[in-house]
Amino acid sequence: MAIGENQTGSQPSAPPARRSKGAAQDTMICPCEEVTLSDMQAFLSANPGMSYESFIESTGAGTRCTACLLDLEYHFVDLNRGVSVTSGRGGPVRRRQSVPVKQRLYRAIDRLTPDLPIKLYDYFPVLYGPDLDQWFWDANYSLLYEDQYVAPPFQLDLCLRDGEGRTVWRNRLVLESGQGIRECLSERLRDAEIARQGGSGGTMLAEIGVGSLKVLRRGRRAGFRGTTRPQTEIVTAASACAVHGQGASVNLGGEFTCLYRPGEERTFLSIMNAGSDPVTVDLHYPVGVHGELGADVPAATLTVPAHGARLHEVRPTGGDTSPVAGLPYKILWRGRGQYKAHIFVATPSLDRFSIDHV
Repeated sequence: MAIGENQTGSQPSAPPARRSKGAAQDTMICPCEEVTLSDMQAFLSANPGMSYESFIESTGAGTRCTACLLDLEYHFVDLNRGVSVTSGRGGPVRRRQSVPVKQRLYRAIDRLTPDLPIKLYDYFPVLYGPDLDQWFWDANYSLLYEDQYVAPPFQLDLCLRDGEGRTVWRNRLVLESGQGIRECLSERLRDAEIARQGGSGGTMLAEIGVGSLKVLRRGRRAGFRGTTRPQTEIVTAASACAVHGQGASVNLGGEFTCLYRPGEERTFLSIMNAGSDPVTVDLHYPVGVHGELGADVPAATLTVPAHGARLHEVRPTGGDTSPVAGLPYKILWRGRGQYKAHIFVATPSLDRFSIDHV
């Protein structure tokens, strides 16, 4: 483990020597650097004022594959730094570290209140088209946690809706520890659209459409979330991309900066309404990165029904676009409601996609 400097500029105490293979079993936190839970306890007790960033820099933990960073942060906050070491006339003096009043209060509340599972919501836009599939996946693993930190079973409630907010599919399932799920959503939306058109498998669909997925996850008992944050994946003939889910709170708008390169890529903005009332969102583009160019007049207005979704292709071709050709410009959207916005960037043929929440 490399040794750096702590916040005060003095050299922190070195971590204890690594255990031999025959030593008593200890919880391994960072296998790459062989940092165990007792290593962290000893190091932080000797350096109680150290910040998380300084701890990472001093020990090297979490700097290789980075898979353990969340575990490291959890234990960094949770471990008791009850003893500090200072220099005295007769040598090192061990003093008990005082615990802040706020932390003592929180600990008292935690001891008095029962552990209860909480509800966690995630929302996704769901694209569908002739040569595009979008998947939902989730897995219930415990990362490097062991024993009492094993993730409990999680109940998932899934609700897939079309762009008008009509329910297409529902499912309830339980993910036991160590289990996962992967479900194709675009296929269900395509089938629903074809059925509404009164057609069969040969019915032609629009180039691209959008719906939405609402995910409610809840532990069957109190415990740790592990890896249960759901993801969505867009798969085409030439690529795949993914993004994690997020909750939806009251939104006033947002912005995204991109390049105007119509010969190389197409940009789409989705608005997904998570509320029970319609939402109207004004889009402004192209807007210069310093606020000029078309910031006052909406380029488009989207009216999104309750629990519905809309997909808008950004085409800054109205009027003179030479000021933004090949240069960065902003897309602004304004509208009050409980909704989520996502940006999709695709090739002109839609054989490659990239997605991000904004």
